[in-house]
Parts: sequence; structure tokens; C-alpha cells
Amino acid sequence: VGGPDREIGFTVGREFSRSAVQGQWLLLRDALTGEQTNSLSLIHSYRINRHLEMDTTLGLSEGAAEDTLAYGGLAFRIR
Repeated sequence: VGGPDREIGFTVGREFSRSAVQGQWLLLRDALTGEQTNSLSLIHSYRINRHLEMDTTLGLSEGAAEDTLAYGGLAFRIR
């Protein structure tokens, strides 16, 4: 349990007519424990229609856990 003391991130992406791709790197430092976490993720966004978008995320995180942690996610956004 802790809170971020320092957060540095870098994002690069490309947008197309109905979709977008982003690569993201994030470095976090925990204020209480001093542990650093590096996170690298790839995000694909797809616009289903004018009001609904879908994001899929795949990534790796290293630092706070014992080993490298792989994660993924699916999100829907209503605009």
C-alpha cells in the first residue's frame, strides 16, 4: 500500500480514420516504500460508431511485484 511520489510517462501514438494505436511507458516511484515500477503498454482504440469506442490494452509491468506482471484490459467509452 502506498501512493505515487513521482510519475513520469511517455506516450506516442498514431490515429487513423476509425482507430488509433498508442505505445505508453510509465515510471512510478512509491512514496512510502521507494519502490520503482516500470510499465510498458500498447493500446488499440476503435470507434464503433459516433458515440461508442472500444479500447484494448496489453502491457507489462516490472518492479513492485516479484516478477514481471503481464496485464490486459478491455474498455468501452460512451461519448
